[in-house]
Amino acid sequence: MIPTSYDRLYGWANPKEEQKAPSPPAREPLDWLRQITDPITTATIMYPLSAQASELLNQPLAADDMSRTSTLASTLKDLCLKSDIIFELSIRKGAVLKFSQDLVIKTFPISRGFAEYHNLQYLAEKTPDLPIPKPHGLIILDSIGFMLMSYVPGTTLQKAWPSLSPDGKLSIQKQLEEILSRIREIRQDDGIELGDVQGEGVKDDRIMDMFSRKGITTARDFDKLQFSAKHCASPFYVKLIRSFLEEDCKTLRGSVFTHGDLKKSNIVAQEDPENAGHFVITGIIDWEDSGFYP
Repeated sequence: MIPTSYDRLYGWANPKEEQKAPSPPAREPLDWLRQITDPITTATIMYPLSAQASELLNQPLAADDMSRTSTLASTLKDLCLKSDIIFELSIRKGAVLKFSQDLVIKTFPISRGFAEYHNLQYLAEKTPDLPIPKPHGLIILDSIGFMLMSYVPGTTLQKAWPSLSPDGKLSIQKQLEEILSRIREIRQDDGIELGDVQGEGVKDDRIMDMFSRKGITTARDFDKLQFSAKHCASPFYVKLIRSFLEEDCKTLRGSVFTHGDLKKSNIVAQEDPENAGHFVITGIIDWEDSGFYP
């Protein structure tokens, strides 16, 4: 017979039911954007809106750069929160929102600069026929930038690649070769600031102590900058590796326009209706790290 005091005296020895931590409250999409922009009542137009963007935002086409309007701030916030989310990364205050059949808004912290918009403007002028998003204006709400650009239909190559046939992959390779060759035909001589077209400086994520660096005006300078990063290897080993490149570095001259972050997730394609198993590239996106590099 079990004494009535058993549970009180020996309950500690009984197996405990696993207690699950309470689930955190579900977050609504774009909560971070709502929290940042709710107190903001004024918007600043940094770069003019296109006719298409002006119509969607109910703004007069003749709005000047740097003009401030309270109605625009309200309209923009409502539009963003009602748009379809294509991509969201709250930790970087980034999102891509489709707010019409033809246009998207890309949000970003203005501390990262306006290099992507500058470069898209430049490419729209130099290579208007290539599948690259076209800029349609840039608006600022406090610390967040809202870049309006053309929508690129399709799916990323990262998702489509596994289903492609060998011939389909070869087709993508040839399309990319043609697009990138055209872009790399845009050249710049030494003596002009490398990096984005407005002189914000060069970027290299492999150099962890910098976001962008100004004052790099030659291909040789950029080569030296890359080897200035903190190395895990010994100085002797780094010197040995550099010695293999000395002959090539002697002929480094000028720079070409380059994407800077080309990967499958930044290439968008659609299935070719006339050729089963093949995709057609509809756009190369995310030009934040683009510019002139050796």
